[in-house]
Amino acid sequence: MAEEYNGADLRDLGAKWMDRIRSAEKREEHWLKDAEAAEAAYTSDRNSNHGSVPEFNILHSNVETIVPSVYNSTPVPDIREKWPAPQPVAPQQPPPGMMPPPQMPQGMPPGMGGMRPVMPPQMPRPPAAMPAPPPDTTNKDVAELLERAITVQIDDNALDTEMEAAAQDGFLAGRGLVRVKLDADVETFTEIRQSIGPDGMLVEEEFDGQTVSNERVRYEAVPWRDYREGPAKRFDAVPWVAFRHIVADDEIKGRFDVAMIDAQSLDDEPQDGEQPAERTVWEVWCKTKREVLFIRESDGVILQRSDDPLGLKGFFPIPEPIQPIKVTGKRVPFSPYEVYRKQAEELDSVTKRIKAITSGLKVRGGVAGDVENIKAVAEAGDNELVAIENVEGLAVTGGLDKAIIWWPVEKAIQVLRELYIARDQIKQLIYEITGISDIIRGASNANETATAQQIKTQWGSVRIKKMQRLVERHVRDLFVLTSEVIANNFTIQTLKEVTGMDVTAEMVAVLEGGLKQHRIDIESDSTVRADLSRARGEMEGFLRGTAEFFGAMAPVVQQSPQMAEPITGLYATFARQFNLGKQAEDAIDQMCKIANGAGSGKRQDPRAAEAKAEAQAKQAEIQLKGQETKARMQLEGQKAQADMQSRQAEMQMKAQEVQSRAQLDMAKQELAQAEAQASAQEAKARIELDRQRLEFEREKAFAEISLKAREVAIKEAGARVSADQQE
Repeated sequence: MAEEYNGADLRDLGAKWMDRIRSAEKREEHWLKDAEAAEAAYTSDRNSNHGSVPEFNILHSNVETIVPSVYNSTPVPDIREKWPAPQPVAPQQPPPGMMPPPQMPQGMPPGMGGMRPVMPPQMPRPPAAMPAPPPDTTNKDVAELLERAITVQIDDNALDTEMEAAAQDGFLAGRGLVRVKLDADVETFTEIRQSIGPDGMLVEEEFDGQTVSNERVRYEAVPWRDYREGPAKRFDAVPWVAFRHIVADDEIKGRFDVAMIDAQSLDDEPQDGEQPAERTVWEVWCKTKREVLFIRESDGVILQRSDDPLGLKGFFPIPEPIQPIKVTGKRVPFSPYEVYRKQAEELDSVTKRIKAITSGLKVRGGVAGDVENIKAVAEAGDNELVAIENVEGLAVTGGLDKAIIWWPVEKAIQVLRELYIARDQIKQLIYEITGISDIIRGASNANETATAQQIKTQWGSVRIKKMQRLVERHVRDLFVLTSEVIANNFTIQTLKEVTGMDVTAEMVAVLEGGLKQHRIDIESDSTVRADLSRARGEMEGFLRGTAEFFGAMAPVVQQSPQMAEPITGLYATFARQFNLGKQAEDAIDQMCKIANGAGSGKRQDPRAAEAKAEAQAKQAEIQLKGQETKARMQLEGQKAQADMQSRQAEMQMKAQEVQSRAQLDMAKQELAQAEAQASAQEAKARIELDRQRLEFEREKAFAEISLKAREVAIKEAGARVSADQQE
């Protein structure tokens, strides 16, 4: 009801929060403008007010190259115990002929207990060995439960789509983040409860309740322009964060607390003008009070106020945002585009000049003489002869070549060539600034050796590795938040349905305890799909090194069994240099435990050899069975290795087949290009021959015309001579 809320206090609180949000926006004002300009350049938005559209969009190319390089594969959760619980040990038995010390009653002076000989010979001896209690696997089961639950939450690219958007915001605008949300199916119900009243009469009351089922975690990428945070030097010291939403005005009272909204309304509020169809609402998470508020931006009205909804340890539903450029002690982001904006503008200027010169690079000329005749020749088709009038005037000018004066384009071509070189140099400078090498972009130089290209690949990806670690850290923190949401809010029934595991009371106790004994991470490089050939080469090197290591250490262990523990420790250190995955690392840890147990025993005293002959015989029998089991396991391992080698050979044959097909296709393309080039050369030769034939016929016609002119002139001269003689 409205009287439950103090409207004046709520309005004052809403106004204070809106002032804080505006102060945060003022603090990040310069970055917001830079991010807006970078987004306009990335999308080539012609309607933006942040400058002209770039002619050469190097920003779009860089972002589309970096984002797939830092996140292109669904991450794999890796949850383990921080410190594995010690394995229970069976109680040790006293040596033959000795009894355990009796229980000393309270108050017995020291020195009265201890081992003593067995006096009655008929007293039964204790059993030779007592079975150890089963190991506690609760923490391991909880880790597997969380891994399965997280895997279900990120299925169907539910996380990939949001992470790609966050990575794009991070490397475009300078800040990207993904938040977690809890969704569930809520059903309300009304039941009748009976109780005995003060007068002893039966009283029936209606009780409204709700059931929650099908809990699920939803991921949502928060746009960089819709996020604000309080002032701090480190993210863990940020006092509050806020998210902006756009809500239809007619939906506000249906989604939020109507009584709280009515309590803040004033009778003297102006009603002139139409209400907007949509309202901006800020969702504020205050860590100091661990409460969430929804505030309307236009008037500062608090729409809803609730306590901690998720119960997270860090309270915020987001991990630390992705900020590729970060200065220690400053939380304001920096747009990566600003680092090379000047070079991008220079690149754009050169591209505009290239476009302008190219548009003016045309074949043009002037004609001295009869334009119509020369124009008719220029527009003639193949093997077409055009009649030329006034050939004498064309001959006087020195022929067709002399009659046309061509516009000089050599200088423009030279300038254009230099501009192309300058543009390539600017691009290389931008690649050096951003850390994008030519190998990462898929470009290569055929004149370089394979070793040179491998070195360029290794060093070119060093800076990309840093960006990949930023994204991996964000995903890991998201998995930490997801685990906490699952542990705090999922019902046992939902966990059983999602994971297919039996949830015991011990597992529930661990989940309710805050997962203090677990380390939540992701498998190394699981967010980036590794190169298959490189991964296969690393695995071959690991197997080869393992065989050589154990081949050299086997004689040492046989001579001194106590050396098994340090040797397996050295091997574990060697193996962790490779990204083997969780299953392989668990197997190595198990091998180390077995070796530690095998090498921890002390050498037997020669004088006690006779007393332990029976135990050694039983131990030999156990070892024989263990060797049989080991031989069986080795046989199975050899079979598995043979299968793996067969699959590798099959994959290699398929790769060679694909390579051969690619080479064949390339050869076909080269042959087609050669045929096209030969056809072009043949056509060019035919055109040249036709031109020479036309020129010969033209010169022949000119010669015939000249000869006829001379004959006419001679006849006219002869006629004049005859006339003169007659006179």
